[in-house]
Amino acid sequence: MGTKKVPYCTCDKPGCKGEWPARELNGSLEVTFGIHPEVVSARKEPVILQKATYHFCPGDAETVKGTLKCVTNFLGGIENPDLINGRGCWLTVWHWHGGLIMQELNHQFSYADFSRIYKAFRENFL
Repeated sequence: MGTKKVPYCTCDKPGCKGEWPARELNGSLEVTFGIHPEVVSARKEPVILQKATYHFCPGDAETVKGTLKCVTNFLGGIENPDLINGRGCWLTVWHWHGGLIMQELNHQFSYADFSRIYKAFRENFL
């Protein structure tokens, strides 16, 4: 009889060695940036990314989440609870804490705004 390997998340903040079972309600944060394939194929230049997911330890979750909320409020974006039908560039943030899984952000942006958000995110948190 084999054992089932539990998937683990590792904090993506440089220098942090935090690791925890995936989807554990420990206050960690999951940030996903994505671009719909139709946007990728319609662009003449290469896109900044197609999809990337990052994880942050509980100690950094509030800072990352707060910063991303401020940026999305400033740039506007379209809050979109149904990204399955969305054909754009999106940012989704999940906060795994207190027995609840909360979707904190779920916004779509123009490619130009999306690129600015992603570059700023990488410069400040990765």
